[in-house]
Amino acid sequence: MKKFNMIDENFICENCGKEVIKLGYTARDHCPHCLYSKHLDINPGDRQNNCLGLMKPIAIEKFKNSYKIIYNCTKCNQTHKNIMAIDDDFVFFYKTLYVKEEIQNVLEAIESGKKVIVHRKGATSAKLDEVGIIPGSMGTASYIVRGLGNPMSFMSCSHGSGRKLSRSLASRTLTVEECDKAMDGIVCERWHKFRGYGKAKGNMDLSEAPQAYKDIEDVINAELDLVEPLVRLVPLANLKG
Repeated sequence: MKKFNMIDENFICENCGKEVIKLGYTARDHCPHCLYSKHLDINPGDRQNNCLGLMKPIAIEKFKNSYKIIYNCTKCNQTHKNIMAIDDDFVFFYKTLYVKEEIQNVLEAIESGKKVIVHRKGATSAKLDEVGIIPGSMGTASYIVRGLGNPMSFMSCSHGSGRKLSRSLASRTLTVEECDKAMDGIVCERWHKFRGYGKAKGNMDLSEAPQAYKDIEDVINAELDLVEPLVRLVPLANLKG
């Protein structure tokens, strides 16, 4: 039998500043947005600990059908574990903790002398001082970059801006007029009929239009820890092989 009161309440996260709403089914013990916690409890949810230090998420471990977040208190240096909440940002959770932990395991294997093969899919090599190109779309800039050799990405970076719309969806939802406008001032072939199958068959093939791709500026800005941009190239003409 529990000999303490469990307090579930709303609060403002002291790490990211976002409002956190109480869980309703158990005591809220960490921020679902950035995963940080606060050293408030002796028993779960009792709010009787006087430390009050911020708890930094440092790792995860499997727990039944869920996960536990492992925390280190930035004030008293104690380690604690909290169960993942139902509304935690799992993508952030996975990328910042689980993937980081798995990468660290591989790096330790390399340091111990084991041979590993980096198989890149949707990425390209970005070893230290290695020069390469990250292309945008047929109507946007491309960048010549120098690799920074970041081990946390296995010395890799994006191989291009990446699709925002599938080929079929682009051909079904974009218009020739807006695609022509995006290509204004750039020499290129006119659009042809879509040669694929499915719902887009018979439409104009707009699958390579600039609007079908992510913003190359956002892509480059998101990987400044992986590459150093050297030269920004703008397209003058496009020829399809």
